[in-house]
Amino acid sequence: MKRIKVILFIIISFNTIKAQHIIGLKLQGGASQIRQCSVYSFSSNSTVCKIRYNFSFIGNGGIYYNLLFNNNLLFGTEIVFMQMKGWEHADFSNVYSHDKLTIDNFGHLSYIGIPIYFGRRSNKFSFNIGILPLYLLSNNWNTKLKSSNDSITNSVETDVEIDIDRFDIGSRIGMVYNLCKWISIEGNYYFGINNLLDKDEAQDYYMYNQQFSLGLRLNIITKTKTGANTAYKQWRAFGGA
Repeated sequence: MKRIKVILFIIISFNTIKAQHIIGLKLQGGASQIRQCSVYSFSSNSTVCKIRYNFSFIGNGGIYYNLLFNNNLLFGTEIVFMQMKGWEHADFSNVYSHDKLTIDNFGHLSYIGIPIYFGRRSNKFSFNIGILPLYLLSNNWNTKLKSSNDSITNSVETDVEIDIDRFDIGSRIGMVYNLCKWISIEGNYYFGINNLLDKDEAQDYYMYNQQFSLGLRLNIITKTKTGANTAYKQWRAFGGA
């Protein structure tokens, strides 16, 4: 009988926690980078290669659900539409002539994501950390080539196909500042850890997502529930002290 009382007390004690349910919409802008790396060097005795990976502007949006325990512990999940854009700029030059080649690769990936995170919250500020799995919706790439020598310059632009893994996952860090009860400013950082390139076709080449974002959150539904009195009555009904 004592064991039953203990189990019931543990279950009922969860009802004594002040829980706040929040559902809302979010809209963000920011910058992303599709970073690449390779074990190979593209430079040689006659060719100098300089490669730069630039950040590109992106937009995100979605719906979120937050569960606050006693106004300080936080659990959250979301359904978000996310963009990842990348810009790779490569310059090749011949050390023995004036021959030059410039390559610009532009990538645009669209995802649907369901982040899961935990954190702590104060009166105005909250911090959370978690994981973000992503599923690829669209995959578009464009390449611009420009070659030149002493007297001739040629340029070509074309769409290309790159086989990208449909799934990505990485760590997610978030910070929220409450402007008022309904509106907050949110900042997020995502760091992908999955190699987006096909392992068999692109051996020794690696591609990862990275994104910074900043935007607004609008609380649509806010509901607070406390079960302290009910829990005490239930405990007394089962013979608690």
